[in-house]
Amino acid sequence: YSDGGCPSLLLEPASTNLIAYSEDFSNAYWTKNSSSVTSGFTSPKGDLSAFKMTANSSTSDIFRVTSGTSGVQYTNTLYVKRLSGSGVVKLKDTNNIMTAITLNTEWQRFERTETSNSTNILSGLRMESIGDEILIWGSQVEQKSYATSYIKTIGTTQSRSADTATGSGNSTVINSSEG
Repeated sequence: YSDGGCPSLLLEPASTNLIAYSEDFSNAYWTKNSSSVTSGFTSPKGDLSAFKMTANSSTSDIFRVTSGTSGVQYTNTLYVKRLSGSGVVKLKDTNNIMTAITLNTEWQRFERTETSNSTNILSGLRMESIGDEILIWGSQVEQKSYATSYIKTIGTTQSRSADTATGSGNSTVINSSEG
């Protein structure tokens, strides 16, 4: 139920997270340039699966290139939080376009949707202030024009089946004009 008391139900379509290591940023799967990552920090879900990323130069990157299809829309999402420093990072999207964002000290899920111009789908971020520290968690790339809820992966891509609702009424109870 929503705060207004009206019932609501969120049903999501099937989706696949194309990132094979969505929480393990220390894995060699992720390319790290002039940055270091340290495990053991509190994630948005309350466990110690988040990573601290420290900028060691003015072009500190962490990213992954995944196979995709040119001309198709992909949505990249990543949870990020500022620990110290400027809090300014640049999100990398499908086509390696970087969008500057300013982080705060709360977890935020950032998303970017782009139509791919190649078969290489990029996901990650860049820090440009030496010594800045952020927390990162929950990377996801979906072949969709919008983000769905997070799908955890551990070494391989993972899919979620579409949600369904059964026994939820019939056409005499629920109709197209009144929902």
